[in-house]
Amino acid sequence: TFFFGLIVLSFIVLSIINRVANKIKSNKLKQDANEGEPYAKFQLAMKQFNKNNGRQSIAIFQELANKGYLDSQVLLSGCYFNGYGVEKDHKLCAAWLYIASLNDDFTFPFEQTSHANIIELMDTEETKQLAHQLMVKNGLIVRI
Repeated sequence: TFFFGLIVLSFIVLSIINRVANKIKSNKLKQDANEGEPYAKFQLAMKQFNKNNGRQSIAIFQELANKGYLDSQVLLSGCYFNGYGVEKDHKLCAAWLYIASLNDDFTFPFEQTSHANIIELMDTEETKQLAHQLMVKNGLIVRI
């Protein structure tokens, strides 16, 4: 029973250390986000988004996408595709994917066979004009 007690005590200590480490990490993430660090803001918005706080996180994704943050551009396009936190709009989905595709690190986020209509829509003049309007309106930086 002594060894069992030691194991339980070790588990409790490790659990407490893990919670403290997570709290420190979370506080650092919040501090970085408050200082405007894009990755930290994106991670906090993802946490909100995963807790079904779509509208609140969409505003952050929009802000970061407008500043050229690739992950937000791609995620925002997915939100428009599915209607998560925004009204479903395949034209805006395609426009944000087109903007993201201008970034050197872009990888197409959807299964291409099941989203062929979005791929086709991305290549239309209308989508390119909409993307250009979004870029001009927001003073968008394409590469970060």
